Amino acid sequence: LTGVDGVDTLTSIEFIRFGSSLGNDLFISDLMPSQLVDPDGNGPQLSQAKELLQGISALYMAVFSRAPEQSGLLYWMSQANKSANVFESIANGFAQHPVFTEVYGGLDNSAFVNALYVNILGGPGDVGGVNYWVNELSVKTRAQVLSSLVQSALEIDLTVGAADLGLTDVELTAAQARQNRIINKSSVGISFAELLGSSSNLSKDTNPSTLSGLQADPAFRASVAAIKNVTDNKATVDNAIANLSAAVASGNPIAFLANATTNSVSSTSFVLTSATDKAKSLDTLFVSSFDDAIAFSGVTIVGSVDMG
Repeated sequence: LTGVDGVDTLTSIEFIRFGSSLGNDLFISDLMPSQLVDPDGNGPQLSQAKELLQGISALYMAVFSRAPEQSGLLYWMSQANKSANVFESIANGFAQHPVFTEVYGGLDNSAFVNALYVNILGGPGDVGGVNYWVNELSVKTRAQVLSSLVQSALEIDLTVGAADLGLTDVELTAAQARQNRIINKSSVGISFAELLGSSSNLSKDTNPSTLSGLQADPAFRASVAAIKNVTDNKATVDNAIANLSAAVASGNPIAFLANATTNSVSSTSFVLTSATDKAKSLDTLFVSSFDDAIAFSGVTIVGSVDMG
């Protein structure tokens, strides 16, 4: 293992206890040495530990449209290597949450996949992509599809170029923007837990088993606000982290952030111009929000949209 203090050679070691700080606490995971190094020596790959932390934060965004709290990151990181497929096992834990059932349980497979596209990638899925994942649901669980969608969004190598991926240049640009979005939001999510520490945790009096119970907790609302305005643009990451720092400096970071989120649409936004905005072949408009209400004002609807 190579670090700023030199190189350490480990012999006959099966697991390393890996730790990192989140606020005043540590998360601890047992990882194999190969998971902490760059296997081909070319870098700059992330260690599996860092990838897992990023993936957990992305799951919070994908399922709850929020940043993770400190205790959640500590818990899920502690589950590393407790199953053959760590990330899929963690995704299954998210899918077992009562709010997951409340929000997604009533959706058919197509609507479920579209909801994941909106939360993970920031907009409705293309027909081919949605059909692929819907077909996957005939042989896989929703937790497995959730896991695969998040991992593929984070890890797909887009640097190979449009031709090798079977994409046009326009499609590659859009794919890069979607990947940057999930990476940026998950990174800010980690910063939320790290900078706010235990203040990011839900109140012990909160009922976390219902959506209304979560929404009543200022810490939950703060976690939604923390990543709400983060996009594929790196500048929004800098702004979000600066806002987190300002929240901490205020002495009451949860109130600072929670009071900033009202009547907002999480995960995606639509900018309507003063002219007529049209959408071709639009069958369904799916809007996902974990905030209190969605309001449209000063908008003239031309034509009709079939909401099924």
